[in-house]
Amino acid sequence: MIQPDFISVLAFLWYYLGIFIFLMLTQNILGNVLKKTTDNVLHHSLRSFLFGIIFFAGVPVVALLSIITLFGIPLGLMVLLVYIILVLLSVFISAVSVANWINKLGNFNLSFWPLTGFSLIIFLLINLLLMVPLIGWVVLSIISCLSFGSILFSMRINLYSAENHALW
Repeated sequence: MIQPDFISVLAFLWYYLGIFIFLMLTQNILGNVLKKTTDNVLHHSLRSFLFGIIFFAGVPVVALLSIITLFGIPLGLMVLLVYIILVLLSVFISAVSVANWINKLGNFNLSFWPLTGFSLIIFLLINLLLMVPLIGWVVLSIISCLSFGSILFSMRINLYSAENHALW
């Protein structure tokens, strides 16, 4: 007969294997973007944070305002759905972002697998922090605002440079 402790250990390993695979996919999909946005976080932290706050506060307002109009209902619902998905994935994106920030800040030059393992450790630390009332959510909110804000700030810079190249 299988012991209940053995099943608990298997469930624990299965859960964190799934988390590792999801972090691996996040690192694979967003890794290059997050490496480019690391400089924004390190050199323009306040600006990245403000862009993140604008993202988390502004997108639901814009989506709800577009849902009010008759023609904007499909677009507003789609934006709201993408927003909800991004909020649910913010812990994963934040863990991969912090791993990339520390990699760049420390000049470690980690490759894909060590960076993914490091992002798993950061994910575990964020989950431990979330068990602390109020402090964990504040830390996750700050990291998420920095992550998403640096991505948006990087997109703004890329759009601005593309407009300048188009003029010349």
